Amino acid sequence: MTHNCPVFLPPDHKDCLYIEAQLLKFYNSCIVKSTLALFLSRMTSLLTKINDLIHDLIADLIHDLIHDLIHDLIHDLIHDLTADKNK
Repeated sequence: MTHNCPVFLPPDHKDCLYIEAQLLKFYNSCIVKSTLALFLSRMTSLLTKINDLIHDLIADLIHDLIHDLIHDLIHDLIHDLTADKNK
């Protein structure tokens, strides 16, 4: 690892290494924060899409159930009316 320390720091590089370590820690912290923010953003987007899909599936299911129920009721009504007519 090469250390490009400013000339005004002591030759033993202790201060330089400390500053370098702090800058690296800060840099890594920024990467973690931005990665976490990106992850949370994508998770929020994914959860929104999942919520929309569930909503659409439930709406379709309710629509199909109501459609089938009405169809069966009309079929039974017609069957009952024709049965009464044939008596």
